Amino acid sequence: MTLPAAFLAITIFGIHFGGSPMLKSTEHFSIPVTQQLPLDVRTNSGDITVRAGTQPEIEVTVIKRAPTQAQLAQMHVARRIGARAIHLATVFQHGCWWNCGDISFQITLPAKTALTLHTNSGDVRVRAMSASVDASTSSGDIHVDGAAAERSDVVNLSDESGDITLRDIGGTIAAETSSGDVSLRDASTSALTRAKLSSSSGDISLFVPRNPSIRLDARTSSGSIRTNLGIRVRGQYAAERAAAQLGTGRIQVHLSTSSGDITIDGAP
Repeated sequence: MTLPAAFLAITIFGIHFGGSPMLKSTEHFSIPVTQQLPLDVRTNSGDITVRAGTQPEIEVTVIKRAPTQAQLAQMHVARRIGARAIHLATVFQHGCWWNCGDISFQITLPAKTALTLHTNSGDVRVRAMSASVDASTSSGDIHVDGAAAERSDVVNLSDESGDITLRDIGGTIAAETSSGDVSLRDASTSALTRAKLSSSSGDISLFVPRNPSIRLDARTSSGSIRTNLGIRVRGQYAAERAAAQLGTGRIQVHLSTSSGDITIDGAP
């Protein structure tokens, strides 16, 4: 099923991006939610921002930027409601490979909507959600503040060049960046099942909540491990490792970086 266009407001004006003038167009539309379907959003270039709302439908604001009016006119968002998911995908000018502009999303939707989000170049931000999240960017940061309220939920984050920041997360977490830092704090001790945070070149930070129940394994090939929890750190040459059980050890946490430091702190 293809959704009809529902333009509520469109504005176009000149701005500067990378030293060259850009034209900007804003579009807003709503997607009625008759059943609980996951949302899949993909853009070649641009940011994706998603937050939970109180309304039953999905509210979408699309921000398009391009160097020329002709390019701007050919940029649009393809919308489709499938049997298993709602899909939003960007379409750029045919044959354009460089300086094609970008398309960003600002989305408000029910908190229990599972998300799949991807941008080749841009940031991904998720706030106050309570379902699974699968997010990736080739160049940009990923911020998730609230997701995966149930142990069965999954948060899978992949970043080639950028930082990953997580807060108030449950379920199973896998967060990996090739070049950037990864941090997790205020994880839900009741809903969290396991967490794996890794970076090829960057630092890893974990803030352990009060009364933790964690089985911890932390390793860096070239860097140091710092902690205020009294965990023993063993080193050999440039590598260091720390392993410990805090509380009952119900939650498995694995931290690793090839080149970077690891910080493990807890509440005093």
